[in-house]
Amino acid sequence: MRALILLVLLIVLGFAKEPPTLRVELKTEDSPTPTALIQGVTKMRTNMVSNQLDALTQFGVAGCEMRKYDEYLSNPANDLVDFGADLLQYTPLGQGLLQKLEPYGDEQKKEFLKIFKQFEGVHLLYLVENSSSYYCSPVIKYKATPQQIAQDFFDSINFIYTPLIQAYKVGLDPIVYLRSLNSDTLWELICQDCNINQTLQLYLNDPNLLGNKPTSVFLQHLEHDIKAMVSANKFWQALSNGKIVWANLALTAAGSTDEFIGTKDDPYTLFSTYYLARTAFLLLHANSYINSQYIDTKELQEHPALCLNPRYLSLKHQQACLQVFKAQTYNRADLNRYLKAMRLVSIDTTPCLYLDSKDRLQTFKSSNALCVALQKNLTKAF
Repeated sequence: MRALILLVLLIVLGFAKEPPTLRVELKTEDSPTPTALIQGVTKMRTNMVSNQLDALTQFGVAGCEMRKYDEYLSNPANDLVDFGADLLQYTPLGQGLLQKLEPYGDEQKKEFLKIFKQFEGVHLLYLVENSSSYYCSPVIKYKATPQQIAQDFFDSINFIYTPLIQAYKVGLDPIVYLRSLNSDTLWELICQDCNINQTLQLYLNDPNLLGNKPTSVFLQHLEHDIKAMVSANKFWQALSNGKIVWANLALTAAGSTDEFIGTKDDPYTLFSTYYLARTAFLLLHANSYINSQYIDTKELQEHPALCLNPRYLSLKHQQACLQVFKAQTYNRADLNRYLKAMRLVSIDTTPCLYLDSKDRLQTFKSSNALCVALQKNLTKAF
């Protein structure tokens, strides 16, 4: 088996010297979590619990959830959000995008970066909060280690933002892109088959649904990404429903109680909508990927968006996708619908096509065979 995997690696990643090529990273292990991030999570939880116990000492259990109790914790909660935002420097999001997207006196960009960091600071605070006892409890019990929390956050960040980071590297303006996304259009894309909502709920309840499936590399990829997506979605739903206690406390310190559930122009909504886009990217054809042994050329022709995630497909299906794209035998309406909703089309995480806010189609230079075939033919007819 090891020899077979090595052979596939050599074929896919190695000796094809002339672009374009089919490139799929055959890797299923978690990326190592930076030690500094684990240490930061440890300190973050220690500070959260310490402030919680201080409040209980000050007001007693009977005072919990009263206005004075929450006000006492609001500034520490705000500090925890800022602390979590600072820890982004140890993630690919911080290193690949946030630290490079310098505002240079641009107040609008400066505010965008501030809100972006706060949003993901709240994400980390949510995971820390979920790992510990309720904020009124004098008995502290932990459900996860700092390393598990950090790994969960790290994997979710990687899943959500890697395509955006890669597109930024080749010229995409992330602010313009995020503003171009529309949640209603994304839901329409997903709800061509509204069983997707049931599928998402199944994964939220049991992210180990693939446990009894064959342990092929592409299904391991899918399982890994589903778990990251589920974690991100639990945060997104809790945020939308106002169920993150420490985040609500932080909002009190900021003099607001409704910023997280704002209008279409609210910066927080921009990021929530992007979370929805990444969810759609994975869930739209999740059931087909899980049962990929039943995928045939006809299905790839009818639903060519399946081919945009080759890491979830066998090498045989990847080659079939390439032939479908080259022969132009695919359902263009399916791809056009996908493109108009997602705006950015990546092959796995490699940027390929971008539909700007004026519906002008742009292409990214690529050596990926699927992308090159798609660019060559789709742009002619869009």
